[in-house]
Amino acid sequence: MGLELTAADVAALEGRTEGWIAALQLAALSMQGRVDVAEFIAGFAGDARYVVDYLIEEVLARPPEEVQTFLLRTAILDRLSGPLCDAVTERSGGKAMLESLDRANLFLVPLDDRRRWYRYHHLFADVLRARLLDEQPDLVSALHRRASAWYEENGERAVAIDHALAAGAFDRAADMVELAAASMQLLRQENTLRRWMEALPEAQFRARPVLSNDYVGSLMSTGQIDGVEPYLRGAERWLYTMSAEGGGPQDRPPDMVVVDEERFRTLPTRVAVHRAGQALMLGDRAGCTTHARRALGFAGADDDLGRAAAPALIGLASWGDGDVAAAQAGYAESWMHMRRAGHIADVLGLAITLGDLHVVQGRLRDAMHTYEEALRLAAEQAGPVLRGTADMYVGMAALHRERDDLAAANELLCAARSSASTSPCRRTPTAGGSRRPASGRPKGTSTPQRTCSPTRTGSTQATSLPTCGRSPRCGLGCGSPRASWARPAGGRASGTCRRRTTSATCTSSTTSRSPGCCWRSAGASAS
Repeated sequence: MGLELTAADVAALEGRTEGWIAALQLAALSMQGRVDVAEFIAGFAGDARYVVDYLIEEVLARPPEEVQTFLLRTAILDRLSGPLCDAVTERSGGKAMLESLDRANLFLVPLDDRRRWYRYHHLFADVLRARLLDEQPDLVSALHRRASAWYEENGERAVAIDHALAAGAFDRAADMVELAAASMQLLRQENTLRRWMEALPEAQFRARPVLSNDYVGSLMSTGQIDGVEPYLRGAERWLYTMSAEGGGPQDRPPDMVVVDEERFRTLPTRVAVHRAGQALMLGDRAGCTTHARRALGFAGADDDLGRAAAPALIGLASWGDGDVAAAQAGYAESWMHMRRAGHIADVLGLAITLGDLHVVQGRLRDAMHTYEEALRLAAEQAGPVLRGTADMYVGMAALHRERDDLAAANELLCAARSSASTSPCRRTPTAGGSRRPASGRPKGTSTPQRTCSPTRTGSTQATSLPTCGRSPRCGLGCGSPRASWARPAGGRASGTCRRRTTSATCTSSTTSRSPGCCWRSAGASAS
């Protein structure tokens, strides 16, 4: 048709139509005479005029009314199975209907070899949903509620929550989100948890102290502290009320909602931990330590999560004050409790900083052991590669680089890339600096000196092992030590390391380390 599409346009159009020839033809007709072809392709959907006309006139008008009703009522589903369709349509025969539609090639795509699960062609689903909203808008909420109930009964709470939110069943959705929060945090799926919470009305949080505190955690896990104060105060208000009235379920105010009783029991610890984290992110290290010690006072002997979070925060505050030994002790205690709690993804996060602390203390063997143990724990977990695995390989590579074993370092960096992505890795030795994966940590860069000064200075080094003032010939501390800093996520870098830094300076902080800092000198290779 002489449309002169680019390769990117063709690829986008093929993806949107899933190769359906009629849809491609209709899209081409729609694009004739347009000047905004790329924009049209980006937004091409089932409500495009030609697609809607074709599907309604040539497809939807032909099947019997029973089939049309089935198609419209199941249009809200991203996946279709016989039992699910029966629950949503409140009729039987869903499995036979799907098989019939499949045989008729009616825009049904099998999702497994046994043809238990299907989905509609994307454009076809768009048209069905548009028609459902146009003809039976009052039915949409009920259909989503039925789907939510089916998914919850069949152990798929995440999908159940999505359907409850789509139905506007916010009380039900909030109940499920509160119950799902612990497992979502265990799997480090805070972004999904936050998406659910942001879809809930504000009134849900005012009545739910556990959910309110969980929202604080989901915000702070991404480095955000703006807006957390009202939710922390809301959770604290309920705690004060319960303290005054006795604390038992029978003493609760009628407008207070608690679904997860176990996590409500540990709420004082969780709130104090978030107060400590908030103080640290605002640069108040003394306040951080005070709140963290309160959290430890609240935490029961079996509350490993509470006893893991508080020492890590105390460790970060201690590191900010230049007390490396206290920082290492805090992280070691946190590691032990987090491992007991089974939060292996968090163990990996702790291992990153604990390894760096060992390096600061000159305990390179302990650093290597920390990385190796974390990798062993990660390998024992079922499912996808845990976030943080790549950092373990990078830490080990940095240690081999210090030993001038560049071949081993390069192999480990390749392993890091393989665990973080599917990108190919060229396995050739390199003398270039190693960079951490994108994890919010600074990238150390060096200013090599070509000559050595007569004396070794107490230099600082960047947080990744390429060091301040690294000399190709003499190692650490040669010449004038300097380091430039990348901009870490969640904060501003502190700039250039001075030659003799006698106290720590820090202008950013995260829960995994304190990027952008220079640390006091402790010999020729202090960090």
